Amino acid sequence: NGQTKPDQDIILQQAQQHIAYQ
Repeated sequence: NGQTKPDQDIILQQAQQHIAYQ
């Protein structure tokens, strides 16, 4: 991952993906 996004932003994206799975 060569993104310059902050960790919090990445965690938010992952959380949204988990919600989408449900």
